[in-house]
Amino acid sequence: MKFENLEVRTNPFKKSPPRKKDGLYQLKIRVFIGSNDNGRFRNKITLEIKVLDDSKKQVLVSAGEFNNRKSNKALNLIILKTENKINTTVTNMIEGNVKLTSENLFKYLYKSIKAKKTEYADEAEKTIWNDEVGKFYGEPVPVSVWEKFKIAVIEDETENITEEEMQNIAESVYFDHVRSKETRRIGNMSYNERYNTGNYNKSNIFELFGFCWSDNPKNGEPLITGSYRSLIVQLNDFRFNTKPSESVKDFNDAWITNFLKYLINKGYPLVHIRGYDPFTIIKYRGRFVKAERVPYNEISFQKVVKHLKRHIDILQKYDLIPYKKNTKLLQASDYLKRKSKKQTYTRREHSLTVHEFNLIADTDFKDHKLNLARDMFIIAVLGGGFRTQELYNDHIYVQDNRLHIYRTKTNETSTNPIILQLSDVVRRHNGLPEFLKVEEFRTCLQTIAKQIPLDRIISIPDTLINSKKDMIKVRIHEIFNPYFARKTIVTILNHLGLSEEEIIEFTSHSDTRTLKYYKGNMTIEDKERLMQAKLIIASTNQQ
Repeated sequence: MKFENLEVRTNPFKKSPPRKKDGLYQLKIRVFIGSNDNGRFRNKITLEIKVLDDSKKQVLVSAGEFNNRKSNKALNLIILKTENKINTTVTNMIEGNVKLTSENLFKYLYKSIKAKKTEYADEAEKTIWNDEVGKFYGEPVPVSVWEKFKIAVIEDETENITEEEMQNIAESVYFDHVRSKETRRIGNMSYNERYNTGNYNKSNIFELFGFCWSDNPKNGEPLITGSYRSLIVQLNDFRFNTKPSESVKDFNDAWITNFLKYLINKGYPLVHIRGYDPFTIIKYRGRFVKAERVPYNEISFQKVVKHLKRHIDILQKYDLIPYKKNTKLLQASDYLKRKSKKQTYTRREHSLTVHEFNLIADTDFKDHKLNLARDMFIIAVLGGGFRTQELYNDHIYVQDNRLHIYRTKTNETSTNPIILQLSDVVRRHNGLPEFLKVEEFRTCLQTIAKQIPLDRIISIPDTLINSKKDMIKVRIHEIFNPYFARKTIVTILNHLGLSEEEIIEFTSHSDTRTLKYYKGNMTIEDKERLMQAKLIIASTNQQ
């Protein structure tokens, strides 16, 4: 066919493959080939062609991505490059007297399409080729694809199905095959690989928050620290139980308010999951929906808000979300009542007395794990009041009857003499034992506290959100955990008569003011000794 004043027009559109309900569409371009007749376009041939990216993979888009394609630089560039190439290819086909069909245009536009198809086939995957296959595919295809195509044609309820409809079915079946293999390939990636290669849904706010788990390309370190990752749990709890919009364009102040109000009103789920990431956590949807719930305390809620702000800051920095509000304006106090209940009280009450510590340290629990947990607690206390994470690094060791430790919080090393029951531990294990995993350590300490038992009652403020109580009573065994070591060493050293300046040399506190939160100006033992001394003096004077 000859064309005078050849003109080629293109129009991108989205086409959903038959029987697909996943919300994604094939991106296609409709090609109008005709002539310009005194400024008026007269169309003669209309073709359709699917769009491939630079790696010859079919481009899929959501409705939102397609509607906003002009603001999506990557997608818009693919479309423009394809449209320009179509214009050149159509001209060359006409000059070469090649029949203008959608199939021929596709072949000439993507000359290496065969390489693209074979890269999805497993090495052991059998292919089929005959005239009928060639009619619909133009080249060999996997046997499974051809069998599915034949079944799909039989199951199609269209009366007098046309050749064009059968071609659409063939295309759809092959598309499903490629899509399935691609899904399996992506499923085998780590979350970091998926984010680094762009294999995630950029329009889904929950998958975008997971981007913060990935590594900073400039220094190779994670964008957020480990403790901040827990936000994914709270976000997905909100997602599974309230079904909010997952579209990034709907992430705004109202979305954030609904999320934070949900946390306050519903609390957090008692769900313990391990090995999850931003993609695999969806497997636990049912457990989140059925989980028993416990109210947040105020400091925990404040941490969630802090973590949320950090995630938003990162997404804004990488231009991944349209939400541009300064996160400094997002305050936890806006969602809490004015009467705040601080948790600094726990530092003083959450300490064992010297008597309670000795009970634990000198008891044989007749169980290997319990005795090992006991020895770990002795190390944590008498070694210098270790934070839990300080037990689990490579820089804790015994040398020359001294215990050496690296303090992670202050980034300093500390060396203390081996004293009291710590000497027995070192002798028992000929150094330091192989420690229990942290969760086992915690569980064993709770068992130990119940066996002793640590029944002393303390009164502490009730910091649970929306609680009407000011104070609650608890027994030590109900709250006993590894962090008691940090406070107990202060009690022991104070009992031995060390000054505050001397105590911080053992514990590596920043200054003596910090000790006020642990023991006050006087411990109860100080008060008792003082009163006993005064009573003895008073009694002597009366005689």
